[in-house]
Amino acid sequence: MRVLVEPVGGGYWDTLSIRAAAGTLPEMVLWDGHLFNAWRDDNTVLQLNSVLEKMDGWNEEEYYYIPNLWTDNGHDDDHRFPPPPQLHGNQYGITYQGGISGFMYNQTLVDELGAGHPDDSWTWDDLLENAQKTTDPEQGLWGMDGGGNWYSWHPMIWSGNEEYFRSYDDTEFTMYDNGGSAGIEFIHDAVFQHEVAVPIAEIREVRGEFSTPFTAGIQAYYLTERVRQTARPLIQIKDRFEWSLAPVPVNPATGRSGTFWSCQFHAVTSGAEARGNVEETTEVCLYFGTEVQHRVAGVDRGHLPMWRPALETAEAQSGPPNNMHYLKQYADGTENRHRQYRMPNWGEWYQSWIGLEQRYMLGEVSLEEMIGNVKTAAETNQALQIEEMRSRGWI
Repeated sequence: MRVLVEPVGGGYWDTLSIRAAAGTLPEMVLWDGHLFNAWRDDNTVLQLNSVLEKMDGWNEEEYYYIPNLWTDNGHDDDHRFPPPPQLHGNQYGITYQGGISGFMYNQTLVDELGAGHPDDSWTWDDLLENAQKTTDPEQGLWGMDGGGNWYSWHPMIWSGNEEYFRSYDDTEFTMYDNGGSAGIEFIHDAVFQHEVAVPIAEIREVRGEFSTPFTAGIQAYYLTERVRQTARPLIQIKDRFEWSLAPVPVNPATGRSGTFWSCQFHAVTSGAEARGNVEETTEVCLYFGTEVQHRVAGVDRGHLPMWRPALETAEAQSGPPNNMHYLKQYADGTENRHRQYRMPNWGEWYQSWIGLEQRYMLGEVSLEEMIGNVKTAAETNQALQIEEMRSRGWI
């Protein structure tokens, strides 16, 4: 079978939406969850359950699963916590590449400065204490960093007792409730009060020629999604220092560590139906979702494999970095939060509030002001989304 790969130019989300509207999508597309929900009612992506049931090598129990991202599972699953553990529902593709939050640290730097190696007993207090030990402004060393939203301070938020971004009826923005705000406050205070974390505005200057302060070798501890793409930092770290994945420090108030994940999937589009090769295209999707994942886990390491067998091999769990088995432990977690993609225009909703949250992490507004601004913006957009969901018959 010959496969022609066509790179997507321009803005990824916008380009795919334009081509979907024009009916010019190729047979198979690497698709995002929010685009799936925007277009699934128009037969742009095809339901594949009956096709997959006839294929050798298809086993739905082998996949890590996030609801309403490449399957249509309805309102309840979008708000169910803990999330559904196994793939089910109307299926419109096969998951391919995942992202997940985790924790890594510079073992060499930690040893040189007499700081601690993270273990299952670590809480935020231990992280802060050891970040203080490894911060030295004169030497340009930092204990941690101010991070980014999805895979740094959002997982810290999820270590509270709130379940998701939105209430069950989608009217309220709830992420900061039930102790959730303590997570983003912890990262904020690490930057501005304790001065152990690289401020977001200074990361580019601090990192120099490297992609991050961590890969530069000047940051000890790192709450990050780079645990799922360790090849990227490895290219720059090389053998300059030893580094390792580790358990995520828990919230001392709840005993929980928040983990956040998402993924992209290969969709079979109406283009395959028009060309009469739905089964062949689905076979290619299955190949990318299974056999290719072995190479991803053991060699390429560019994303989190969403096919469980890929993470179970000796190659997948070998270093560098050390302790790669923690990647599987993150993915096996039963409380991993997802993006609640079941919205007609999820990207619009996200853009309505994320910049307001970032203003707090830049030190421009107080925590209370940020929460008020975010809730107002998000809930205003959610009201529009609810009306659109009603018009589509989703609720």
